[in-house]
Amino acid sequence: MTSSSKHAISSSTRRKKRPETSSAKQAGTQLSQVIQNKAKEEASILLENTRRDIKEEIAKAKIVLREESAQIAIELAGKLIEKNLDTESNRKLVHKLTAEA
Repeated sequence: MTSSSKHAISSSTRRKKRPETSSAKQAGTQLSQVIQNKAKEEASILLENTRRDIKEEIAKAKIVLREESAQIAIELAGKLIEKNLDTESNRKLVHKLTAEA
């Protein structure tokens, strides 16, 4: 076999492999695109779920704060009323109101 015939076979072999290589590259590129799109979609869903969870937790925290604030206000009002009832003028007022009732 001469060097020119070896070169011809080698060139022929290369030409045959190129379409396969090109097709494999295209398949790889398509697969890469599919994987990237899927990852973006999953990231978007995860972000949306996380935002929803945060909003729910904020709403729960606001409810708890309102309840605790109301309880503190009631306790403070009770203490103020208790303190005010210790004065003589308030006692007279209470007696007067209970007598009228």
